[in-house]
Amino acid sequence: MAEILRDKCADYSNVTIDVASFEEWKCNEDLKFDLIYSAQAFHWIDKNIKYKKCYELLIDKGYLVLFWYEPTGHKSPIKIDIDDQVNRVVKKYTRNHIINNEKSKRLEHTGVSNNDERKTELEESGLFHIIREIDYTHKIKNISSQYLKAMKSVPAFASILDGLEANIIKKMDKEIEDIINSYGGHVDEEFHYSLYLAQKN
Repeated sequence: MAEILRDKCADYSNVTIDVASFEEWKCNEDLKFDLIYSAQAFHWIDKNIKYKKCYELLIDKGYLVLFWYEPTGHKSPIKIDIDDQVNRVVKKYTRNHIINNEKSKRLEHTGVSNNDERKTELEESGLFHIIREIDYTHKIKNISSQYLKAMKSVPAFASILDGLEANIIKKMDKEIEDIINSYGGHVDEEFHYSLYLAQKN
């Protein structure tokens, strides 16, 4: 991902890219920032560090902008059928072909929040106040390859792949793609998006 970003930002001399966890990252200069932005990732960071560190890195009245999306749970009958068939394929391959359960465990988080816990956590930090909140829904239509990429970005599913040989994963992918193609070649899903614009107290 960092290499892709470097390539996309090649024409922007002021953009720098550091590869590190936010908890361990250190600013090389005595800089203060106008805005810190995190998309679909802030829940991974230690809550005992993230708000305090953002507060310290921002200028007075600087902004912390947090963005998430998650499935709404509204599924069409076709999406339910596809999910059921895909789950059966995944279970078949993991039951018959798991070869390594000793790999280091990935961090796991669904990314899904309950009872507006993200907003509550942000406000309870005492360091920021929300000045605007934007919520909306949007439907996405993924072809089979996009559907697989999205599945593999979920840590719980990626952990399953850790225990499979590459040739087995390729066979499993082919079966999943065949399922999706039998339903017209794409999968529709509705997502709920939340954007929090918070300002430093």
